[in-house]
Amino acid sequence: MVGITKYYLETLQQDFQKNGLTQRIHGNTGRIPHLSSKVIITPELKDIIKTFISDYAQIHGLPSPLRHRTDSMAFIYLPTSTTYKSVYNEFKVAYLQEYGSDV
Repeated sequence: MVGITKYYLETLQQDFQKNGLTQRIHGNTGRIPHLSSKVIITPELKDIIKTFISDYAQIHGLPSPLRHRTDSMAFIYLPTSTTYKSVYNEFKVAYLQEYGSDV
């Protein structure tokens, strides 16, 4: 009637029988996910990434054929074969050559 599954309803009933009429707290409350791939973006790394993306767009980008009078800058499009992952992989290679540490 209210759009919940049978499993969720049974879980609510069990919690009600166990704890009474109190607020139900999820089991993961207070736990922080541990991602091994998480990278902390420092201001220095932010500047390096911004510079790389600007340079990459200048080399591989295609200028927009249309431009409105109100646009202060031209839009730059990348080829359709370019993906976020391919740009990231090129950034990793360039970063490792320049700074010698892993991203």
